[in-house]
Amino acid sequence: MKKSKELLAQRDGVLAHIETIAQRAAAEERELNAEEVGQRDEFAAEAGRLSARAISAKTEEKAAKVKRAAEAREATGTGDLPAGSVGGNVVVKSSERTYFKGGPVSYMNDLVGKAMGDSGASARLQRHAQEIAVDAEAARQRIEAGSARAWDPYFIKQVRAGMSASGVGEFQARTGDLSIATNVGGEFVPPAYLTAEYIPFARAGRVFADSCNQQDLPPGTMSLNIPKVTSGTATATQATQNTAVQDTALATAFVTFPVVTVAGAQTLSLQLLERSPIPFDDLTFKDLALDLAQRVDLKALAGPGSGDVTGAINTGSIVNTTWTQASPTVTGLYGQIAKTKAGIASARFLPATHAFVTPNRWEWLEQQVDTTGRPLILPADHSPYNAVQVADSAAVAEGATGGRVMGLNVFQDYNIPANLGSGTNQDVIVITKADDLYLYESPVIARALPQTYGNQLTVLLQVYEYLAFTAARYPVSVGVIGGTGLVAPTFAS
Repeated sequence: MKKSKELLAQRDGVLAHIETIAQRAAAEERELNAEEVGQRDEFAAEAGRLSARAISAKTEEKAAKVKRAAEAREATGTGDLPAGSVGGNVVVKSSERTYFKGGPVSYMNDLVGKAMGDSGASARLQRHAQEIAVDAEAARQRIEAGSARAWDPYFIKQVRAGMSASGVGEFQARTGDLSIATNVGGEFVPPAYLTAEYIPFARAGRVFADSCNQQDLPPGTMSLNIPKVTSGTATATQATQNTAVQDTALATAFVTFPVVTVAGAQTLSLQLLERSPIPFDDLTFKDLALDLAQRVDLKALAGPGSGDVTGAINTGSIVNTTWTQASPTVTGLYGQIAKTKAGIASARFLPATHAFVTPNRWEWLEQQVDTTGRPLILPADHSPYNAVQVADSAAVAEGATGGRVMGLNVFQDYNIPANLGSGTNQDVIVITKADDLYLYESPVIARALPQTYGNQLTVLLQVYEYLAFTAARYPVSVGVIGGTGLVAPTFAS
């Protein structure tokens, strides 16, 4: 099999042919003719195949390097990673990661050990970084292999910017729990079994945030600018032959929003870390990560702006529906949902997809019955006949209810404000076209700092991430129902 560098060189040669075609047409101030378009497409397809093969080759090269290092460790019986060494006929006994749940070594403890000069901890963190690099490259291969397209010169530049001559460029994959940290060493990216704790809902989770269009946060900036067309072109009937046609220039602007840092820390005694039979480092990281998850959701939902994230419900020009009702009924609520859906559809020309409610509001809906006492929302078990709405048969505390109301997927989110209005007892219902809301995140980073409180034998553990959120691309993709009709619900006795 060819080496990745050879395949990349071959790909660059093919891309050069496409550039030649484009430059020739540009020099003659004309569009590509049919023959040139055909040639360009053939070259582009070949370049795509070569890129995919190069990625595959690079992945295999990295995997082989990690395997050789593992064999060398087995042969020498040390925790070191001799560069370029080979383990002869040694057979790798286990494919386990350096850090795994219940394993003999602790990731957070090793962060402390590295800061205190422990060479074994440093070697293990280095191996962990290599494992992450291999995982991310494999993710890159899967993504890139499915993105073959007939590139124009703009896309050629993008390909070259994303892949260096060695076949590895700056790349982040938010696929499952794979990620490469931007501007920091990979050893500071927590292992998968710890990162997985960032996703489940223990305390209030990140239901709303996880529904958004999730993107990798670009490196090297503390604010993002997204171009937006504010008014479009126009067409009209031509008055007569050989007369001017309608010519209306579109207008553009930028949606600008900040990148913020969300962080938390905990101090622990060195004795607790080193001598306790309970892994307090893992416990502390998980708790910090879960709070970080909730904080991201709170910001995406209701961030205050003014230098912080502007959350969806505080974005200007969204669809606001005020429901004024002293004796709210489910019929009235359906009317407000329909009104809000219509407001989104008439401005966005696409339908809303999600509805987010507090758990209390969903349970209030589930208790509703018709005039004969039959529940309006029935569990999916036994395929109910002629039900108004159907919900998941299993009990749900937060997240997807499994139910649909007026065509919208319904989610429970504890982070939705429920202390609004003059009586501080009103919640809101948030309806969105979720893929129009953009959430940019960096990987979660962990640090251990023994020096800060070194004279006390105390270690400072930190987690942080960078994030940016905007609903301002299409504010009309967010609808918020509020008012006296949404006071704290009462339940039948």
